[in-house]
Parts: sequence; structure tokens; C-alpha cells
Amino acid sequence: MSLAQEVNDPKLKKADHYYTNFSFDKAIEKYEELGDKDLNSQRNLALSYMNTRDYVKAEELFSEIVKHKDALAEDLYNYASVLEINKNYEEAEQWMNFSKGQRTVFYRSSCF
Repeated sequence: MSLAQEVNDPKLKKADHYYTNFSFDKAIEKYEELGDKDLNSQRNLALSYMNTRDYVKAEELFSEIVKHKDALAEDLYNYASVLEINKNYEEAEQWMNFSKGQRTVFYRSSCF
């Protein structure tokens, strides 16, 4: 999905509106209606699943998000969190340690 399509997509606007207003069930419906989702839409959908306690779907989405070159340290942390909630303790610990390293790298690079 191009940036121009994203800006003009009424479904995306509606999904983002529901998400920013904490209507996560409605946001999920709208994000799921979208075809190709950009990284931010995937992130918002995963967070919506977390907020509605659908941790299995949140884990599935975060597993894809963390593979993206523009994934944030927060994405890694959230993925580790849902892994732990879903009782995948060893993998959660690995991702938690990795996210700590990423936050340190980000902090150090932002200081200079």
C-alpha cells in the first residue's frame, strides 16, 4: 500500500480512529478489512489484540513485525511479553534480552 493510498483509504482512517480512541474491538474489525497492511497498521492491530487479550493473534502478528527492518525495540518487547503470556518462556526470555540490547543501542545512538 502506497502512502497516497494510506492517506486516502477510509477504512484505514476509520481503523486508526477507533485505535486512537481505545475502541480496540472496532479497530480490529477495520484493520482486518484492509488488504496489505503497512507496519504501523500491523502494529496497531497487534496492540489491539493485546488490549482485547487475544494473545495468540497478537503473538502471530508480532512474530511478523519483529522480522521487519523498521521494527522498534518496543515491538520486540511486546513480542516477548505475549510469548511469556502464552507460556513460551524460553523464547520470551531470548526476545526480552534482545529487546534490552536494542533499547541500549537506540539510547546510545540518540545521545550523539
